This record gives sequence, C-alpha cells and structure tokens, in this order.
Amino acid sequence: MNTVKYRLVDGNELSVTYDGSSQRIAYVECDWNRNGGSTEVEFHGFKFGTTTLQQLRDANGSNGFSYKSNAMNTAGGELFTFNAYAVNGKPGLVAVFVTVLNIGELRRKRANREPGSDDVAMNLKLDAIILAEETYLDGIWGKEKVYDKDAKPIDWPSENPRAGEARF
Repeated sequence: MNTVKYRLVDGNELSVTYDGSSQRIAYVECDWNRNGGSTEVEFHGFKFGTTTLQQLRDANGSNGFSYKSNAMNTAGGELFTFNAYAVNGKPGLVAVFVTVLNIGELRRKRANREPGSDDVAMNLKLDAIILAEETYLDGIWGKEKVYDKDAKPIDWPSENPRAGEARF
C-alpha cells in the first residue's frame, strides 16, 4: 500500500492510500486544518468545526456503527469519535465521520453552566471525513464493530462539482 498526502488550496489535508499494484484506492481522508476559512465540506451541507455529532446522527438517520478499537479516543486533551456508515449502492464502501471536542473547554462550559454543555453530542464537531473500503478498515482497526440498532446505509454523492466524478 502507498499513501500520498496533499495540502488543499484551503489548507485542509487530503490523504489517499492505494494499492500500488492494482492502483485501487482503499482509503481517502480529508482532515480539517481548524482554520475558520476552510470549513466547507461538499457533503449534505456539513461544515468542519460547526456540524455536530448530533447533526450527523440526524442527517444520517442513526449513529451508524463504530469499530470497537476506536469508537472513542482521547489525545492531546481532546475526545475523538468515529461514526461509520455503509454507503448505499457501493458494497464494501464505508464513510466515517470523525468528531472532536476539547475536554478542557467542555469542563469550563459545564462549570459555567453554559446552555448545551451537558449534551456531549452537541459539543463534538466534525473534524475529518474518511471514505474507505471496509476490508481496509477491518485490517487497520479490526473486524469487531458495534452497530446502532437503527444503522442503515447512507447516500454518498457520486459527483463533486469541482473535482468531477468520484470513483471507488
């Protein structure tokens, strides 16, 4: 497998992992650079740093599923969640939405009794989007998954107006 990373015009990073022999893409990840001017995501009107985990759940009709190995992680004072969804019409393709919150910031909001500070899902904000082959994710994250009882495949736009048709 080979990985290539790109810095996009808006400063966000795009990582593409592909099989060098077949030239087949196995994993694509777009990471927000946490700059307010680079929040646009061309998927259902979601925005990096603004769209909450609750809004993702509402838009996708469920919490999807998570890999047991990384459903939630902490690093650098932040909490990360990974919510995955099968993609309609693309067997074996998975979309993963990574959300993050600053733990110290949430504690401060709770101490000040700020509205909404008790709802963690409203404080987790979109930080990255992954589109990958399930077999590849199974290989790096393990095969054990936990499913929301309402989990169902989601629609993924097959065409990006700025980049042409996405092919997987």
